Amino acid sequence: LILGRRYYHLLFILEKIALYLILVSLVLNGTYEVNTLILLITYFENIMTNTKELMGYSRQLREWSISITRIDNILNYSNKGQITFGMNQNDYINGLIEFKNVSFSYKSKNRGNIKDINFIIEPNQITALVGHSGSGKTTITNLLLRKYKVDEGEILIDQENIYEYSKEVYSTNVVGVNQSPFIFNMSIRKNLSLIDSNFKNQVEACKRVGIHDYIMSLPKGYNTILTENGSNFSGGQRQLLAIARTLLSKAEILIFDEVTSSLDTLLVEKIKDIFENLKLDHTILIVTHKKDVMKIADKIIVLNQGKIVGQGTHQELMKENKYYIDLQTNNYSSSHKMMEEDSIVEEQNIEQK
Repeated sequence: LILGRRYYHLLFILEKIALYLILVSLVLNGTYEVNTLILLITYFENIMTNTKELMGYSRQLREWSISITRIDNILNYSNKGQITFGMNQNDYINGLIEFKNVSFSYKSKNRGNIKDINFIIEPNQITALVGHSGSGKTTITNLLLRKYKVDEGEILIDQENIYEYSKEVYSTNVVGVNQSPFIFNMSIRKNLSLIDSNFKNQVEACKRVGIHDYIMSLPKGYNTILTENGSNFSGGQRQLLAIARTLLSKAEILIFDEVTSSLDTLLVEKIKDIFENLKLDHTILIVTHKKDVMKIADKIIVLNQGKIVGQGTHQELMKENKYYIDLQTNNYSSSHKMMEEDSIVEEQNIEQK
């Protein structure tokens, strides 16, 4: 393509030289006067300039057309297996979650499958899902986020099947944050404006998660440009910003999947405090392998190989539940953490496929 353009450009120059030589010869022969020659050359240059601009516009239009087509395909993407939404427009969600005899199996793997799961998650409480890699924790959150549809049983929110809610109601009331939140290459304010453009609300959300003071310490404050995926922010700062962005959605049910997995002890303590604050007006569901985070949960659901093997508080489970005791001992070491992270990555890859 580059060689073709160079060839075309060279051919154009040669044709231009040839034309000028012909015009000069006509002037020397007395056919045209010099002023006529200048006028013809001026017209020719204008025509060629306009032609180049038209070609440039044509190329831009083709590029824009391709981009518009791609955006339209994304916005109107339809999958044959897509989970449809219902007609329930009730937006007064209290946040009571119930899994009733829920079973689900991945078609491409055995790990993470769940069988006949039953539990209730109460509003204004922190509920933790815990268990070793492949026990089904992330599967449960994926089902609650409607990434998959249950094979058997039903999931209820305020006694209503989740598939009966309208898209608008469900997407604004059930929101998830994972361990690698996506941050866009734009200002902090614009990142937050993707959810709520009201600057006052943005500041309040950032204050609530404890990142407002840090943002204000930056030279450009909320107008600071974040690099691709927020690489100029630390992992903890990205998580806090992602949580603030989640709060702007006004969702009643907040799902946190391993958000503390890669954070240091100080930031884990900070996020624990945030969880305690958020439960005052939210239903909080967290997936975690952090022992300290488990301890603040009002209710812990212990999973093993796709089944619930224990429910209760930290103190209750430590008395008699061997699976939970195993999680709290050295048996749940960094090697288990690595397995856990590999499992999450594996599930994310399956989702993308």
